[in-house]
Order: sequence, then C-alpha cells, then structure tokens
Amino acid sequence: MHIAVAGNIGSGKTTLTKMLASQYGWTPKFESVDFNPYLADFYEDMERWSFNLQIYFLNKRFKDVVEISKSDDIIIQDRTIYEDARIFAPNLHAMGLMSSRDFQNYSDLFDLMMSLVKAPDLLIYLRSSIPNLVAQIQKRGREYEKSIRIDYLTGLNERYEEWISGYTHNLLIIDADKVKFGNRPEDFQTVLEMVDNQLYGLFPQDKREGLRHMHMDIEARVRRAEELFHEGYNCSQSVVLAFADLTGVDEALLEKISIGLGGGVGRLREVCGAVSGMAMVAGFICDRCACGDGSAPGGSAGGVSGGGVSVGSLRTDADGGVSGGAVSASGLRTDAGARRAEQKKLAYSLVQELAGKFREENGSIVCHDLLNLRVNAAKAARDGKASGADGAAVTSGDAGASGTDGGVVSSAGIGVPDAVGTDGGTKSSGLAGPSAYSPVPQERNDAYYKARPCQKLVGCSARIIAEYIAKNY
Repeated sequence: MHIAVAGNIGSGKTTLTKMLASQYGWTPKFESVDFNPYLADFYEDMERWSFNLQIYFLNKRFKDVVEISKSDDIIIQDRTIYEDARIFAPNLHAMGLMSSRDFQNYSDLFDLMMSLVKAPDLLIYLRSSIPNLVAQIQKRGREYEKSIRIDYLTGLNERYEEWISGYTHNLLIIDADKVKFGNRPEDFQTVLEMVDNQLYGLFPQDKREGLRHMHMDIEARVRRAEELFHEGYNCSQSVVLAFADLTGVDEALLEKISIGLGGGVGRLREVCGAVSGMAMVAGFICDRCACGDGSAPGGSAGGVSGGGVSVGSLRTDADGGVSGGAVSASGLRTDAGARRAEQKKLAYSLVQELAGKFREENGSIVCHDLLNLRVNAAKAARDGKASGADGAAVTSGDAGASGTDGGVVSSAGIGVPDAVGTDGGTKSSGLAGPSAYSPVPQERNDAYYKARPCQKLVGCSARIIAEYIAKNY
C-alpha cells in the first residue's frame, strides 16, 4: 500500500510522515534534501538551476514510486511525483524561471513516466496559509531556505489548491493552520482518527488495529496456519483459525463451522479445504465492508419499500426479494435484501480473485488434483489394482477396496473399482460417483506430512489472504 503526504514547503510533511510511520508501523520514504546537489544553488539563482533541480527531483521520485510498487510493505512517502510536475515546474515556468523549451521537455518526460505508475492508495494534503508556512520555515532554520521569496511560496500555494481541487483519487485534507499535530498530542489523535476513517472506515474500531498492522505479520500468519495444521486441525480450520482475531467470532465456534470443509469438503476431495478456509475468511472481510459492524445488514427484519401493499400478502425470498400472490414484486425489496445482494457480490468477487491466485501458484484448487489422486488412480487401474479415494493402490478383488486413507472397506454393494471416476477417485461397476470414502482421518505422522503438500497449501492460502488485507486495508 502506498500512502503519500503532500503540501507546500514548511507545511509539515516530513514531521507527519515520521509520526504516522511510527504510529502505524509503516515504512517511511523521505524526500532527500540534505544531499540534493542542486538545491542550494537553485535558491541562489532559480532561473539558472530550475531545470536541473526539477529533473533531479523527477528522477528521484520516479525511482521511489517504482520501488514502492514492488514492495509488500505499507509505505508512506514524503512528497509525491505529482507535485514536481503539477506544482513546482509549472510555477517556475509561469514565473519566467524555466524556459518554455525546458518546460516542454520536462513535461514530456513526466507524461511518459506517468504511463508506468499509478496514484497512491491515499494522498494526505496539508493545507497551510503563507504566514504559517513562513513561521515553520523560520522555525526549522535551514540555511538554504532563508532566501525563499514570498511570491514564490504564494504561487506554489495557488497551484496546490488548483491541483487538489481536481484530484480524483483517495484524498484526505488536513488544515495545518488549525491542526498542530507536531505540537499538540490531541491534534495528532485527531489526525489518526481521520486516517483511520479514510483507510479503515468500513471496519469497526476494534478490528482496525489488526488490519492496519497486517503487513508486519504476514509471515506470522503463514506460520500460524501451518502450525495449526501440524497440531492436527484440518486444512480449512488451520486457515480460518489463523485469522480468528479479525473475524469477531469465538475460536471454538470457528473451529466447529470450518471443520466440515476439510479434505476437499468432508473428504470428498473436491475444492481444497485450504481454499474453502480462505473463502470463509474473505466472507468475514466482506461482511465488515458491507455492514460496517458485522451485524445483519439492515437489522433482522429490514424495511420494505413500496406503498399500498399488505405485508401479510408478501413473502421474502432467500435473497431478500419480495413476492406475493397477485401482487407484483417489481419495485419492492427489503433494505436488508439489497445489502445482502451487494455483500454477496463483493464476497464472490473477492473469493474468485483469491482462488485465482491460489490456482496460479498451485495449478488447481481441487483437492484430488493437488494430491495427484487422479494420476495415482489411473496408474493403479493400469497396474490391475484398485485405487482408494486417496490414490492408495490395493489388490483388486472381492475382498475389498482401499478406503480414503488406506483403510480397507467392504466392497459389498459397491463392487470392485474398475474405472477412474471423473472426480479422480474410482468408479465401481454399476455405481456412478466416487469410490468409498472413509470418514476416518489418517494418523498424522512424519510420513503423512512428508507425502502430502497440504501444510504448504495451508500456508499458501494464509499468505494470499494476508497479503490481500495488507495491500487493501
């Protein structure tokens, strides 16, 4: 995630960048000032050094943006690439301190760079008056800033306001004249609340802390999920419980409601349990987005829009839609239903995105594919053996076929498996569908963990969901 702080010279950008980075655990990226080889010369002779200085800044800022785009951290940047091109260079050109030839050359280079980068996830603009800027500049006492002209600062301020008025991305404006965040703790607390609302406003207060620090413990989440699996929890439980603190649900309850999704949903070897667990966590995230507090959208009943209709003659369908007898349902829908529809839309979209990443990394989201059960069953069939649901080959005969984890089950009523089913298990003669699936879990031992990729897949799911939260919230 990319947070940027913008504002005129002396508005407090560096101070706020440091304070927010410290508070949230973000990685700060500061504007290089002390090592700028052109800055002092520029303030002495602006016309001579304006183009050199602006090219230097543009080069530095572009490198910063490229590095930020490649980072998994949440980075807060002191000044943006936009300010160089939208504020400082046009101001110098308007004041006659940069030639039209140099300005056009600079602008063409900026446009090319902008085709390769995107806007910050949040821009914080520090609005400040000229008297306040002058006071701050004098207070910090930088030698090279003593020669800054008032008309120069005024021109910059006017361009800042013009730029911000047309800014169309995520924006937070702070009145730096009134909010003295560097001197008054209560004012800094106000800034934190503003930032929280801008970044985490869809989430309840008690959930924001975990979300805002998510980038710091992605690997810890992965380790926790893998540890849970090694402790004996199934693939779905391990992923869900690794994010239990973000759900607002008791861990014992989460353990119960996710247990049936393990083993490709109840050991049917269909959708990988790690993916199902990831989808469940995504549902909790979307629930917070759609409802704000995690409660049922619109209350337990919800309101019905539309007049002159008897409520007794209406029924509400599963999606919250309204229908009934001879009464047309068009134009009628509970508020709760509309919110649920939006919530489902968000959830489905997110689940598809996350599952898509899982598929890209692992080749499939299907349990029997990930465990190579289809391949093992086909090989067993070629070798004249029966294959259990987990691909364990056993002697084909009337005595029995291998169970899900290698336990022998009776073939009575099932028959000896003689073909590979479409689900990767085996199909018995006269009986469509999967072969016998034993509900008895296999013993967890070193051989089990060595032979299966499940623990790695659990960690993969945990990392995908953690990275998504860190990037977007």
